[in-house]
Amino acid sequence: MVDNRQIYKAENRFEILSSNQEHYLALKELSSQGKTLDGYSQENHGYFIKSITKIDAYEFERFEELYYLLETPKKEGKTRPKLIVLFSPADGKFSDQAITRYFGVERFRSISKILDKDNLYILRIADTSGISGSWYQSTVFNKRFEEKIQQLINKIRKQFDILTNDTVLYGSSRGGGGAVLHGLIGRYKTIAIDPVLSLGYTEKDDYFLYGGLSVLLKKMNDYLMQETVDYKKLITIITSDQSLNTYPYYQKLLINKLDFVNISQGIAINGSSQYHASFIGSALALSKYYLKKSLEETSEANNFLEQWSVFPPQYVPKYYFTVRWSIEKGCLILERTNKALNDKEIDRWIRFDFKEKLEAGKNYQLKIDADDTLEFILFHEDNTWERLADGKNYYNFIASRDWKGLFVTATFVPQIYEQSRIYNINIKEI
Repeated sequence: MVDNRQIYKAENRFEILSSNQEHYLALKELSSQGKTLDGYSQENHGYFIKSITKIDAYEFERFEELYYLLETPKKEGKTRPKLIVLFSPADGKFSDQAITRYFGVERFRSISKILDKDNLYILRIADTSGISGSWYQSTVFNKRFEEKIQQLINKIRKQFDILTNDTVLYGSSRGGGGAVLHGLIGRYKTIAIDPVLSLGYTEKDDYFLYGGLSVLLKKMNDYLMQETVDYKKLITIITSDQSLNTYPYYQKLLINKLDFVNISQGIAINGSSQYHASFIGSALALSKYYLKKSLEETSEANNFLEQWSVFPPQYVPKYYFTVRWSIEKGCLILERTNKALNDKEIDRWIRFDFKEKLEAGKNYQLKIDADDTLEFILFHEDNTWERLADGKNYYNFIASRDWKGLFVTATFVPQIYEQSRIYNINIKEI
């Protein structure tokens, strides 16, 4: 299929979109190499094979393999800067241009005019993974894709001094699925219109995902099981129980942990896919209302966690600890229960994931403003860990690994019913 001019042979532009098994497996191999198809040559009767980092996308900016557009404010004002992050639907999947498959056709160009907000930044991210996108997920071929998206959002936020509470993720269909996923990962406010979370309604894999979407629901539920994050206040899904390509799969989520707006629309259309598309169009006005509501400024007291370099704990072993937030005092309070340590129960950790993972070999300064009774330990995603040298408030060290975060363990908090306060955890490269 591939000749020495890097042409993928196909007699016409639409041949590879058929159920031809030979094409399907060959494109899987290209995807594993970080390559895609971009543009069709009538002369050579085939697609041009390109690395994802070399596709034709001249109007876009790049952050590693991510392509994005950033719209800066039309007008300045006295309010805090705001950010909307747009995730694209897969409405360009039949295009021979890679950027159209990744970014779609609908770019919500008018959103800044509709919202009419001062100091509003709009970040549009293309789903540049695989042949036609990966629903903004990491895959076996691109294991850090989710992490890179989170890094890009944080990069833009830091560049323009935008708070997490002033950031809203937004998308529909594929983009809705991407928005919900990254809202869960980053604890961002999210508005999603009829997000597609599964392709179980069809036997075809027109998006060349190679089963990659089958893990999305489980991945989302893993985040929804976190006890210390109230996702219902963060993530709103606008949908209809008549949308048969999407709604049945929401029942596989922990739906009581999310805010669902179910609108029964009397749209007289034959076919679930057509209903899905028409519903999204009819729900746009309502979604703009939720966007405006999400962009309303919150009090400064709710923003004290912006100064932390870690996310709130994802999971708390309730038999060893209770956790509560004191907004008034600006701290997290941990309280050890009266349960004695049990060797059979190895889950004793309260984890704090770094907002940006540390890089091995770099110098860091870690400042922890907390009671001296607490000991924090570095951990890696492969379950290895390292105790910090005793520096009490400050730790200067060279990262021996790409540390993912810190944890506190009941093993080192033996006092029963003792309360420990954490006021800040801050880390910087030096």
